[in-house]
Parts: sequence; structure tokens; C-alpha cells
Amino acid sequence: QGLGDEYKFHPLFHQFLLHRASRTYSPRALDALRSKAAVLVDASGQIEAAAELWRAASDWPSLEAHLLKHAPTLFGQARLPTLEVWLRALPREALDRNPWLRYWFAVCRTPFDPSEARLHFEQALRLFQAQSDRVGGLLSWAGIVDTTIHLGRDFAALDRWIEEFPRIAGSE
Repeated sequence: QGLGDEYKFHPLFHQFLLHRASRTYSPRALDALRSKAAVLVDASGQIEAAAELWRAASDWPSLEAHLLKHAPTLFGQARLPTLEVWLRALPREALDRNPWLRYWFAVCRTPFDPSEARLHFEQALRLFQAQSDRVGGLLSWAGIVDTTIHLGRDFAALDRWIEEFPRIAGSE
């Protein structure tokens, strides 16, 4: 099927080619090919296909960079499930070390589980503070306040966060 400059193989032929490649190339060589293909696919604007190729290649640094580059756009397009799939594909350590990954995971969880999201926003805030990232800290603070209000209970918890605001904002 041809659509403009894009051509898609029949799914059975596609599967045959993937199977053949897995028998022809070593796992390491196949992962290198997937990563190279992801760069090309990404350059053509197919961001989901690129993410899948980097995931299949276990190329976590490339997937992480791709995710961080496209997270604001995906959020703006209300494509949080896509973003969450990419985040869940990463090794857990990535979210534990990169506050922006933790922040975006919290954003993805907010509509579905605000209590869980608040915990992730709090973890992101601690990571941002450790890195002296005021913008990330403020966004995480806003997420904490938002999820607390969204839950509609335990408004007393907001007192702590209101008191913390000047320190997080760097005005104290």
C-alpha cells in the first residue's frame, strides 16, 4: 500500500522480514539496526514508530531523549497514554534519576489516579530540588496542589505546600 512517500509491506511479509533479520543478524547487530532505523523514522516524523524501534533495541538513552523532546507536544495533544507507554518501557532507574521523566509520569497518571500522581510529583520535586531546578520544582509543586484539590479531601495538606512555596520558588 502506498501513501505518498510512505510504503507499508503486507503484515505477513513484514513479519517474515523481521523473522529473517533475527536469524541473520546477532542480537547486538539487530539492535544497532533498529536504533539506526529509529533515527530515520523519527526524522520522517513518525515519532511512535521511532519510539517502538528504540524500545525494541533497548536503546534507553535514545528513547529517553525522544520522550523528553516530545512529551510537551504529546501532553498538548492529550496523548498521555502514548507518553505513559514510552515511560513504562524505560528501566525504573531512569525515572529514579531523571526528575523530568518522573514529572511526566505523574502528569500521565493524574487523570487516572491522582493519589498515585501526587506521590510521583513529590518524588519529582525532591529530584528537582537536588538538582536546583526551580522550574521543574515549581511544576511539580503545582502538580501536588492540583492533585490534592482534584481528590477533594485532605485540604489541610495544602497548608504544608503553601508554606513550602516560597522556598521552592526561590524567594526565601
